Amino acid sequence: MTCTNRPGGITMWAWIFSVAAHLVLLAVFARVRFSLVPDAPSPATIPVVAVEQIEQIIKQAAILPKPKVKRFLSNRTVKRENEINFPAEVRTDEFYKQKSLPEALATGGIEMLSSVHFSHDRTEFFGQSTSLRRICYVVDCSGSMQGMFSRVRKQLKNSIAKLLPDHYFCIIFFGGERLLESGRGKLRRATPDEKSAASAFIDTVGPTGGTNVLAAVERAMRLSDPAGKGPQLIYLLTDGLDLDRLDNADFALHVEYLRKKLAPETKINTIGFWAQPDDCRVLQAVARISNGQFTNID
Repeated sequence: MTCTNRPGGITMWAWIFSVAAHLVLLAVFARVRFSLVPDAPSPATIPVVAVEQIEQIIKQAAILPKPKVKRFLSNRTVKRENEINFPAEVRTDEFYKQKSLPEALATGGIEMLSSVHFSHDRTEFFGQSTSLRRICYVVDCSGSMQGMFSRVRKQLKNSIAKLLPDHYFCIIFFGGERLLESGRGKLRRATPDEKSAASAFIDTVGPTGGTNVLAAVERAMRLSDPAGKGPQLIYLLTDGLDLDRLDNADFALHVEYLRKKLAPETKINTIGFWAQPDDCRVLQAVARISNGQFTNID
């Protein structure tokens, strides 16, 4: 048996095996090492803002904080500085009755304006004043009114001219067997046109004939406005009733009977124009029974 020693060959294979083993170990360690390193961060995104957006933000109004409100204490007595002390005379009704609206306001008594009675809010006929809104004037134009009728005509025109737009009115003249009516037999609203037409109508009437008061009063009670409402007040003016003593006694009762039947809420203001004492007593009774007023003109 032959034994051959080859030390050089064994040494070479040992070196090759050692290098290969180290390379494998290095590869394993490298893989483990890099698997533990986190991913590299991506580059940061830089925000882009337009110049116009920046200008809008700058121009916006500053937001102010909500103001703080102190709690109101109901039991606290508040003292007004520069408190107005009204004069004692301002607080009386009589003072205001003597003042016009501008004067009353200038005086400082606004709280008392409700008690002021302004003349333009009332209707007046021969001194009889009323605040009622639906009015009928029943006026004597008989022949006995000759020489006095111009005064009646003037008073009637002045009364109608001062009516307000929310008034309704009608005029009935009676003389002899005729009744002359304004407003086509209706209570008409006191518009400028209606008042102008009534003034022209008054100028066409003159005294003539006898006196027939009862027919005129009954006709006035049957009048109504466009809503079907009758007169609230009748002004009855006459210089006499041309009745005997017995008829005079029944006249007031007859008028009251008609009033209750046709217009129970109507008041009658009577005006005796140079009337005789007996006629004045009858006119006074008519007014009293209907809660109206009586005036004697002489």
